[in-house]
Amino acid sequence: MRGSGTVTDLAGRVQLGPRLLPLRTARLSGGQKQRVAIGRAFAGEPELVVCDEPVSALDVSVQAAVLELLAAARDTGGVSYLFISHDLAVVGYLADRLAVLYQGQIAEVGPTSAVLSGPHHPYTDSLAGDGVPGQVSGRPDSVGRAGCRFAWTCPHRLDGLCDRVAPPVRLLSGPVGAPAHTVRCHLEPSDLPRAASTPLAGSGTRVTRVLPATAGESVTSGRPVAAETSASPAPAPAQRHRQTERESGHERHDIDRNINRLHRDRDR
Repeated sequence: MRGSGTVTDLAGRVQLGPRLLPLRTARLSGGQKQRVAIGRAFAGEPELVVCDEPVSALDVSVQAAVLELLAAARDTGGVSYLFISHDLAVVGYLADRLAVLYQGQIAEVGPTSAVLSGPHHPYTDSLAGDGVPGQVSGRPDSVGRAGCRFAWTCPHRLDGLCDRVAPPVRLLSGPVGAPAHTVRCHLEPSDLPRAASTPLAGSGTRVTRVLPATAGESVTSGRPVAAETSASPAPAPAQRHRQTERESGHERHDIDRNINRLHRDRDR
């Protein structure tokens, strides 16, 4: 399926009226550019779409509209998302399962409702609470060192343990038949201040199994990182990323051309 009819259909799915199709991308608002980017993402009828901070550059009202579009496309088109964001409220709106990563390593993973209502890792707790996204960080050389990667900024650090011994992966129990909820931490689930007041903490959540921390492999920039090494990887060069303008196509081309080009590429 290709041609102007296809573009019109896609534009309609992302709530861009036909009058906007002849306009160049440079004349669109931030929210409209993001809608074009979403339309381009669905042009190839994908089964999986990777969304990397898709609404981070938008104001709250536009964020809500874009998230509703993504949810509608998921429900009607049978598409799945790999949604990457620092905003847990945004992730919670779309995701069924949530993995919280810190410096390239999963700190906590489980059903979204369980992770957000009862975080059991200090980093998840900081993101779900009053912490400002992007301002919770560890020492730049913590990757590759022995111990927990979050130990250098963790308010609950156990000196002599967290900074020296890699934390175990704990399998938490929950409702019968629920997907697994695991946390990589030395702390017991009840040790977090927030855990005492969350619905899934206390008697409803307990450690049922401790998995060895040696399972799997830690990598940085595609290279294995040994736990005992103290060498730190070279920092990645800073890059400017104009998210909405680049992903919505060439700013001098109209919307019809930017979306239809993806159909030509797909049919080759």
